[in-house]
Amino acid sequence: MIATSGGGSLPPQMSDITNRVITINTNTGPISFTVDDGDTSVSNLTLSASSSNTNLVTTNNIVFGGSGTNRTVSLAPAAGQSG
Repeated sequence: MIATSGGGSLPPQMSDITNRVITINTNTGPISFTVDDGDTSVSNLTLSASSSNTNLVTTNNIVFGGSGTNRTVSLAPAAGQSG
């Protein structure tokens, strides 16, 4: 995941997200994390993500939620896939 801002001298900060194990044909549900930026209002941060294995998780199946400093991300693997 990447958090980007419109400028400033320091990059945004994100809390750690620990590794997750889920059962086949289920999703992670919302995973909580925080973002902060000393230069930019958190309401102006843009979150983005990509998958290194799009056969397992497509970018469209990575969904962000939340607002301000409290955000979530949910991952939905493709049906019948594991990895």
